[in-house]
Amino acid sequence: MRKFNKKYALSKIIHAVHRLQNVDIYMNKKLFFNDIDFTNFKPCIYIPEGEYILEDFRKDEKENPLVKDVLSLLLGK
Repeated sequence: MRKFNKKYALSKIIHAVHRLQNVDIYMNKKLFFNDIDFTNFKPCIYIPEGEYILEDFRKDEKENPLVKDVLSLLLGK
């Protein structure tokens, strides 16, 4: 359960790359969502303020990410 004394961003994940097979999403090297298919929306999630390494892999793979990026959530007052 989220702690209400922290700042959070309400986020949504979608697989929006046409003709790409299902993907797994990792956040800071931990599986966050798995087996997402094209146009599949995941439920809204709360992500605490901070810095995260996001990686997208083909389903059931853990090498050679399709996308790797850093997400910095710095939320105002």
